[in-house]
Amino acid sequence: MQKKAAFPCHLKATVPCGRIYGVDALRLANINTDAAIAKAETLPADDRRADTMLSIAREIAGKQPERAQQLIAEVKGSNKTGIPELQLELISAKASVAAAQAKNDETRELLQQGFALATPIITEPQKSGGVSFVPGLGQLVQLGMQNDPDSTIIFVQSLPASWLKANLLLGAAADLIMPPRPPISSRTPPHSDKSNF
Repeated sequence: MQKKAAFPCHLKATVPCGRIYGVDALRLANINTDAAIAKAETLPADDRRADTMLSIAREIAGKQPERAQQLIAEVKGSNKTGIPELQLELISAKASVAAAQAKNDETRELLQQGFALATPIITEPQKSGGVSFVPGLGQLVQLGMQNDPDSTIIFVQSLPASWLKANLLLGAAADLIMPPRPPISSRTPPHSDKSNF
């Protein structure tokens, strides 16, 4: 009998408990969106479900922007977005959709809103011991590096020294070095030229 692998211990400390429940749904997002959404809908109707639905929306925005917009609208209609962290996730998901649809002005506006909202979310907990993870912020910084690198760098540099800032800087540097990869479904298969044989 094969044992099921436990969730890696080093990730347990950095991933908030509520997010672990949505991991299975997120794994399905690019494989089977309907199954991912169905899995997310089995979560309790609280911020964990909203968090997971917004994460799925961000994940599928490049391939299915209309579907992502539906998920965003569903979460917005649930009245769960009054929590600043979920507002940030909502903005991050909207920015993902706007970027996927090449709406540059809207993307930049959403980035500015997200960065303005993220600052107090990050700085207040830093005073009392730190925060190591803010859902949606990594994706927002990644989108920022692709669409508005100057203001994104200014935002990240303005953050207090922390593990979160270090991770965001590493992610921003990686985005400068490696261009974003297109979704798997849009890649063309390698062309094999059999005339050389």
